[in-house]
Amino acid sequence: MVTQLLVLTNIVGLLLIAPIIDGIERKIKARLQCRRGPPILQTWYDLLKLFRRPSIVTEEYSLPYIISPYIVFANIIFALALIPSITRVSLSFYGDIMVLTYLIASSSIFIAIGSISSGSVFATIGANREISIATLSKLLIALVLASFVILKGSLMLEKLFPIIPPYTISAILAIVLFAILAYIESYKLPFDIPEAEPEIIDGILVEYSGKSLGVLKYSMYLKRVLLFTILIDLVLPRNLPPIISSLAYIASLIFVSILYVTIETYFGRLRIDQALKFMKTLIPILLVVIVIAYFHI
Repeated sequence: MVTQLLVLTNIVGLLLIAPIIDGIERKIKARLQCRRGPPILQTWYDLLKLFRRPSIVTEEYSLPYIISPYIVFANIIFALALIPSITRVSLSFYGDIMVLTYLIASSSIFIAIGSISSGSVFATIGANREISIATLSKLLIALVLASFVILKGSLMLEKLFPIIPPYTISAILAIVLFAILAYIESYKLPFDIPEAEPEIIDGILVEYSGKSLGVLKYSMYLKRVLLFTILIDLVLPRNLPPIISSLAYIASLIFVSILYVTIETYFGRLRIDQALKFMKTLIPILLVVIVIAYFHI
């Protein structure tokens, strides 16, 4: 019962923190571009405004268009329950790493399905880009998680965190590669191709509005925090006192967010073929990491 309460505390805390993290990123990005920027709570203001508005549907919509945002949100919430965050406690069971991989992968698929089901040509273009990027990025995430499984010899997430020590070459490379994939999955420039505001008017989300749009955007903020949390868990020691551990987690979350948005500020968007070419170059690197992880190098 205590574990469930602590996991619920994690989820509620991250539900509150995720939009604030986005607000911090918007403020930092504005400062780096010599702008004042919106207040840090602006993302929360935007979400609350969307939640108060009704969703307007297209004439060509089908059922997946309506339910996909809520399936995506539920998937991300379940994924957050599987990883240690604020209280450093999580739900744990054998094979939970495979469930986590599925939840991360399916979130992109359901967004794409819902977007295609809107009947909009622009949304379909964005969905095609999402599927193209997601197919490769989720394969890469599965490969890097496989390297963690080989290193620790377990299919349970609580056995994988932290992945270091020992400070092996394979562990360090795997962490660096996951950091790159977390950046890509967060839709940071130059990889925000499915959104593509200048070309296709917010792309994959173009036909969503009101509550549905708010739920999707909220899910994206939570997914970003989920990926950042996995990255933090790979290096953050688990034997720290509870209060220090919680503060270290929140400080690390803010640090990773600021680091990523600083990198993003100095990039322009890649074409879809350029992004795919870059991700394909990571596949042989990851295969090498898996091989040397098998030999504990």
